[in-house]
Amino acid sequence: MDPVSGKESRLRFRLLHQKGSKMAKHSRITVGFIPIVLLAFSMAYGQGVINLPKTGQTGCYDSAGTEIACYGTGQDGEWQAGVKWPNPRFTVSGDCVTDKLTGLMWAKNGNLPGKPLNWYEALDYVASINSGAGLCGYKDWCLPNVNELESLINAEVADSANWLNSQGFVNVQSGSSFYYWSSTRQPASGYNPWIVNILDGFVENTASAQWNLYFVWLVRSERGEARAQLWKTGQTSSYAPGDDGNLQRCHPRLRMDPP
Repeated sequence: MDPVSGKESRLRFRLLHQKGSKMAKHSRITVGFIPIVLLAFSMAYGQGVINLPKTGQTGCYDSAGTEIACYGTGQDGEWQAGVKWPNPRFTVSGDCVTDKLTGLMWAKNGNLPGKPLNWYEALDYVASINSGAGLCGYKDWCLPNVNELESLINAEVADSANWLNSQGFVNVQSGSSFYYWSSTRQPASGYNPWIVNILDGFVENTASAQWNLYFVWLVRSERGEARAQLWKTGQTSSYAPGDDGNLQRCHPRLRMDPP
């Protein structure tokens, strides 16, 4: 199997339910602007090596959702391709948490504003942090793009939000209707922003930037910490100051550029 064969897609796909589930249903996980094949891999690219992170999944499952031996299944749990997660993966420093896998620094509080906001309010809130007192001594915070939010998902657990709350974060919102805004918008859906459910990694783009209210999580790059790299979303058009198209270079060390 060629792991470099992932194609850009906005199609939804389903992964078997994570470890611990005996239910026959599948987890609802969708991906936008990222490869359909989420096998992490290393490959020569330009002048260096690009290392994608593991998904975290180690188990394998049959069509009924029952855990089975991984050998010969070809599932993610068998391949476990990609950069190994550091242990511990996260380090807490005051009101911030650094992900040593991706090099991203996140606000420790997964609901720093204390309430859901619309997309424009979310961008304004981040801008107010940067123009004000900052956070953890930094004033270069961003609203995360869709890939950065997805990088927090642990495919081995049924609820990534609760898992993150056990890793040093607080107030990461967990629930089927609790979404986080990304800074990335989708032209094919009327320019709606992509939103991510941290519980299971579900991604969709049906939210109105003006009328829907979702949660806000701040992120920045902590250079020198990254073991794995994240890929660009591909968005170059900007729809508001501070969005993904406007801040394509927000995390330059972590985003793959063509040669």
